[in-house]
Amino acid sequence: MKQIPTPTPSRPNRRNVLRALAGVGIGSQFDVRRKHEAEGLLQHPQPSPLHAAEEQGEALQTLARRHAPALALSNEHMWPVDVAYTWHDGSDVYVETETSVRRVVIPHEKLKQRGQFHACPQQALKQAHFIDAPGGGLSDESWCEAWQRIQGHAAPGDAPYPPTQYVHGFWFDRSRGLLAIQYWFYYPYNDWVNRHEGDWEHVTVVLRGPKTLANADAFVRHSQMFYFHDWAHEPAQTINLGGEDPAEDHTVVFVGGRGDLWKLWRCGRQQSGGSYPSPGHYSRAGSAYQWLAPSERIAQPQRFIAPEEFRLVTLPEPQRVSASHRPDLWWLHWPLYFGQRRMHSNFPLLSALGLDHPPRHPGHHRDWN
Repeated sequence: MKQIPTPTPSRPNRRNVLRALAGVGIGSQFDVRRKHEAEGLLQHPQPSPLHAAEEQGEALQTLARRHAPALALSNEHMWPVDVAYTWHDGSDVYVETETSVRRVVIPHEKLKQRGQFHACPQQALKQAHFIDAPGGGLSDESWCEAWQRIQGHAAPGDAPYPPTQYVHGFWFDRSRGLLAIQYWFYYPYNDWVNRHEGDWEHVTVVLRGPKTLANADAFVRHSQMFYFHDWAHEPAQTINLGGEDPAEDHTVVFVGGRGDLWKLWRCGRQQSGGSYPSPGHYSRAGSAYQWLAPSERIAQPQRFIAPEEFRLVTLPEPQRVSASHRPDLWWLHWPLYFGQRRMHSNFPLLSALGLDHPPRHPGHHRDWN
């Protein structure tokens, strides 16, 4: 697996100061910059994949590290992790028959062997595959209890599954020199108004520069898009953090919050993975079903994770993953949902609408490229 090296922070106290930002909700004036409204160049894009050489080049890795977001999380017991967390307890990759019988496709013994490539047969591309994450479902152990058992009470960087961001670059519009870098976050559960496993979320940073990706210094931030539930949002302003390198520009992403339904019922759970540009109340943001959609309130974060605390793992085009190239990313080509198919603890209406179904992973997501 190709992991982008993490530089040693040059400010010994920076991490503690950044964590302190979470205590005041939206940050302070320490090393904070504002991003102004985009210039309208993001209309009518012409997206296209990077060439293989661009995808594997040093420029993409440099830009990914310079613009990696910081996360302000509403729940101190959760952060985005490596997908290997899903099979920590020995889950199988399975499909369900028409009679809801599970048929094992890849046994957990093979999943736990790091570096082993699992080729996806052509016929497997036509059927959804699932994997049961630790806790929840038919287990007596809750997702949060499973998380604490696996991760312990160590700081995020010392946990068995430290904070991880999956990074994918593509041309938003090569003819205009617009390069997009997507940062994907994998949360092993979503315990919000609706409940489901395998919550994939992301933000997209758009840079402007030349029409080829060779010189990282030629690109500057242009805009950023936030995604939460069924919505995409390009804000007029974001809260950005700089660094020792003047080219560093890290947006603060506020993750999840408490939901309420028509202001009549407030959900006590607060583990949504929705990515927002600032705290506040986002009306009917929880679904595209506007008549049913709950709202989400992003208040004071419980944990702040600085950009340099994340492992960055690049995601290539799925067809470029092979036994000789990025074998640990075998799953990127599979139609695999990182979670069990249904959560029966949801309200029946949410289940009927399919809102307890785990979302697609990046390689099969509608926002890929």
